[in-house]
Amino acid sequence: MKIQRIRIATFIIALAAVSWLFQVLASTAQSVPTVPSDVWIADRTDGQPGSGTNTDPYDGSTQARFDAIMAGISATNVIIHIGEGTFQTQGTVTWRPKDGWTISGAGTYLTTLQQTVLSDANILGGQNQVIGGLVNNVVVENLTVDCNYIALAPGQTSNNKAIQAVGVASGRISNVRVLHSGGTSETFALGFFQSGIGSIPPNFVLIENCRVEQSGPNVTAIWASNSQTNDNSDSMPEGRQAIIRNCYVEGTGSPSTAGIAFQINGYQSGVIEGCYTTGCLYPVYRDTLPQTNLEIVNNTIFSLANGITITGNPTTAYTNNVLIVGNAISAPNAGVALLNAVTNAVISNNRIIDGGGGSHFGFYFAGSGVNGITVTGNVLDASLTLFNTALNVTFCLNRTPTGEPVPGVPDNCDQLAVSCPLCPLLP
Repeated sequence: MKIQRIRIATFIIALAAVSWLFQVLASTAQSVPTVPSDVWIADRTDGQPGSGTNTDPYDGSTQARFDAIMAGISATNVIIHIGEGTFQTQGTVTWRPKDGWTISGAGTYLTTLQQTVLSDANILGGQNQVIGGLVNNVVVENLTVDCNYIALAPGQTSNNKAIQAVGVASGRISNVRVLHSGGTSETFALGFFQSGIGSIPPNFVLIENCRVEQSGPNVTAIWASNSQTNDNSDSMPEGRQAIIRNCYVEGTGSPSTAGIAFQINGYQSGVIEGCYTTGCLYPVYRDTLPQTNLEIVNNTIFSLANGITITGNPTTAYTNNVLIVGNAISAPNAGVALLNAVTNAVISNNRIIDGGGGSHFGFYFAGSGVNGITVTGNVLDASLTLFNTALNVTFCLNRTPTGEPVPGVPDNCDQLAVSCPLCPLLP
């Protein structure tokens, strides 16, 4: 009996020790602060600050409260859920996203971030941004960004002012609508930007199902640019791939203020696909940094000048290996313009319409740096003409809508097999 009582006593003591240990561990775990991977913000009307959870979101109902919440999130890789409503912000004047952030609204037309301040860019050191910074792997999705430039501009007397919507180094932007971007100089509304010696070139950036509309002046709407120098003097593209897909851009409709719809610079591979644009001076335009393997396919373009313009220089802004395929283009000056430094391009199966009132070129190829161009299977209005001083250009089976040869456009199909290394890539 004595031995049994000793065993029972020993067991009770051991059990008490284990219980005490668990209590200590639990207490220790509770005392160590944890960084939440998800934060919720709502337009609360009950006056409560909230704790940032799904069931008790932070109160972002005023500009000061919203910006304080965003500035107070110091961790990387946080998913920030913003509920329905309009949330006013000073943008990058007060806060910037961190690497790996996801900023997710309740829906493109349900959540709006509205800029409330327009700075003198000379004092600020650059243009205002609603969401911006040289940060990587950032996702912005399912919301509207109202840059509010048109309303704020009269109150800022500086002649150097602009508001961008989203500009980060890498990641994904999807289902985002941008309103009222603009500036006194070129203003990059929505996209990706990486620059500087020692910066890491992005592997992949994606912009899809986005809209830029109701813009002010001088907007370059949707874009991706990568440079590994401080002055855009790169001799080769270092970014891996940039894709702009299924996006809509509405320019001002005025040649004096309309800007660029889509642009990709400094990537080894670029795709502009399935997009629609109207009212822009240059719907697709590139002129800065080297670019290879650029595909411009299945877009609908209504232009105030040229439909697609690719220009640059042979050392730091060349374009090599270009597919321009399946686009519908209406333009008063030139449907497709290749200038100065474009090599190995195929222009095929496009419908090019005379937009009226301009120079009426279907194709405009100028400069000895434009070399190795194949133009085949396009349908052009009979009123459109050709300008060509490029080298090694092959034309084959380009026709009017009635099936007739296009006046002034030759047919030298016998050269097609040897002059079109990219033709096997055509759909």
